This record gives sequence, C-alpha cells and structure tokens, in this order.
Amino acid sequence: MTTLTTILGMIPMCFAKSGSSAMVQPIGVAVVGGLSSSTFVTLFFIPVLYSLVMREKKTTKSKIQVMLTLSKDEIDAMKNQMISSPNEFSDYADL
Repeated sequence: MTTLTTILGMIPMCFAKSGSSAMVQPIGVAVVGGLSSSTFVTLFFIPVLYSLVMREKKTTKSKIQVMLTLSKDEIDAMKNQMISSPNEFSDYADL
C-alpha cells in the first residue's frame, strides 16, 4: 500500500516537461520503475518460484508418515539401529 501511494505520488514527476521541473523527471522515472519492478518481483515472481521449488520436495515421504505405517517390531528395529549407529557425538560417549 505504501509502495502504491509512492508510485502514484511520483507519476506527476515522471511527466514533468516544463522548465526546471524537467530536471527531476529522470529521478521520477527511476523511482517509479524501480518500485514497480521490485513490487512485481516480491509479490508475484518470488512466490511462484518458491512454489515450483517446493513442489519437488513434497514428493518425499515424511519420517512420521513412514513410522505410522510400520509395525511395532519394525519401529523397535529402527530405534535400535539409530542408537547403535555412530554419529558426530560418538567420540565423546566415553567421557
């Protein structure tokens, strides 16, 4: 909303042709063009790009969903495997 009011306020500056007001015309054009393009990128391009990137990520199964479909014996086996597998803290287990 603030961007829209700034763009609308700068539009008369873009069309200034007479006398010394023509000196501010390039500034008005730059501000209106920059605000318009950055608003378009922020409100339309970035969300579309995000949805395209995250669409590929949705195809992988969550560990929670996998564990809900497993039997109790399979869950216990996974827990034992996780406990016995080395990790970055296994060097400090003896401390």
